[in-house]
Amino acid sequence: MRKPRVGLVVPSVQTVTESLYHRLFSDDFEFVTQRMRLLGGKPEDLQAMEADAPSAIAALRDADVDAILYCCTGSSAVQGFEKERTFCQQMEALADVPFISTMTSCVKALRRLDAKTINMVTPNDPGVRELEEVYLQKVGFKIVKSYGFGITDGKQFAYLTPESIAETALNGWDADADALFLSCMNWHATKVMFEIWNAISKPVVTSHSASIWEVWNTLVEDVDYESFSRKHLAKQIAERMIEA
Repeated sequence: MRKPRVGLVVPSVQTVTESLYHRLFSDDFEFVTQRMRLLGGKPEDLQAMEADAPSAIAALRDADVDAILYCCTGSSAVQGFEKERTFCQQMEALADVPFISTMTSCVKALRRLDAKTINMVTPNDPGVRELEEVYLQKVGFKIVKSYGFGITDGKQFAYLTPESIAETALNGWDADADALFLSCMNWHATKVMFEIWNAISKPVVTSHSASIWEVWNTLVEDVDYESFSRKHLAKQIAERMIEA
């Protein structure tokens, strides 16, 4: 009996997610990937990228995947809550398997933590970050503080060191927040999420941690976010010592 097979749909500039998931969760899942062409980091570039989504999803369906994970937080924010919900429904109908979006997974994780107020850190272009704030406020969260790197070229997100991510997150941390959201699928925030979690004594959600948690809930068993993070994710990161 084969392991559950997960199709990853990623922007063409993304270089973190595939290696991260292969190394951390190859014992649990098979991963196959399709890319969407991304030519910049502005909101309009992310909108244009999504024209490639249907063909990417159709190709993954040919690979007999058991679920599809749409690996871009920012593009969901650019669409906005209502359009993203419609998009996910349309893509799931096309895929004929569960369709999981990163932003929806992050919202679910924050809700399972009972977080009402959050700090958000992202490497994204300021225009994309503002749309992420709007999206999160739309679904009921209060943004205590939002900050990050303001990088326009999405390819460069992957070159931020885990140490610089942790330093930025901790220096900007506002203790009035219930949780910290590290938003992006193309940076190495997950490697330092537990270092940050322990330092602030508040839970941390990354785009990668929330997405693979939702994949686990969909294909393995339903578990709460904190238990999954502590039991599965932290153990794998500690044992494999990768650029997560």
